[in-house]
Amino acid sequence: MTQKIKSALLRFVRGFVSGAISAMIIIVPVSTESWSDFSTWLGALTLAGAFGGITGALLAMDKYIRDTLS
Repeated sequence: MTQKIKSALLRFVRGFVSGAISAMIIIVPVSTESWSDFSTWLGALTLAGAFGGITGALLAMDKYIRDTLS
């Protein structure tokens, strides 16, 4: 594995974690009185995690392209 790929993968992981955590922090359960409320909350957390993955992928692509052009 080349250094460029390792660097891009590390950027993806950092972007994924930071993007997911920052989006998940906003989602705070107000009250979970039933299982349907809990499943809705978990769905929102999953969606926030997916947004973190998109952020990580964009950051990794940017890193790879910048390393390739330089």
